[in-house]
Amino acid sequence: MLARAGAPAQRLKSVTAYVQQAAAGGETVTLTVKRRVMASEQVADARGVSRPTISRKVEAGEIRAVKVGSRNRVPHGECERYRGETMGDLVDLTRDGALRRPFR
Repeated sequence: MLARAGAPAQRLKSVTAYVQQAAAGGETVTLTVKRRVMASEQVADARGVSRPTISRKVEAGEIRAVKVGSRNRVPHGECERYRGETMGDLVDLTRDGALRRPFR
């Protein structure tokens, strides 16, 4: 099994070594690329909101998603973009003092 390496160059070396070792042993290796995607529920958990909230934002076009069967999947990069966008809103609210005011 491949050890997960940190930097892309190190990862490439690790994969190359694995393929060479497998080839030397007469094995066949197939490499594929799989995009990292998250289910709406995973995005909701990561953001601390409900799954229906994420589903509404996907339908409104605020969060980009792809259909896999009948389900939406959010690319990891899109989840990060949305997090950065919403964290900016939180920073603005904090700076404006809105979050320091007591709730009534």
